[in-house]
Amino acid sequence: MKHYLISVPLGRDAYVHSYLMTNNAHDVEPAASKMMEVAEKAIGQPVPLPVILMTGPLRKRDVAVIHEAVNRDPEIAKVLKRATDYHFSVWFMTDKDPMYKQLLELH
Repeated sequence: MKHYLISVPLGRDAYVHSYLMTNNAHDVEPAASKMMEVAEKAIGQPVPLPVILMTGPLRKRDVAVIHEAVNRDPEIAKVLKRATDYHFSVWFMTDKDPMYKQLLELH
């Protein structure tokens, strides 16, 4: 199982992140596309010339940081706990979030 963190800046103080767990490296591009769809729907407009940061496969300690971030959302935590061969989640984070810097440092 390989783990990926995909992030896109949405201005100076916010990011949309996604966590992908898969055995197929070809899942990364569709995951990034889906993440952009979610972001553009949430902000109500296209993200102009997005910079997409993708890091992976991640090391175990990096995966632990991502799990700490996503497990704060009970719905994601529930789905992630049952994931065995695939997981994809998307979330938004501002620079006010205590984990903001930790996630960006993974890139």
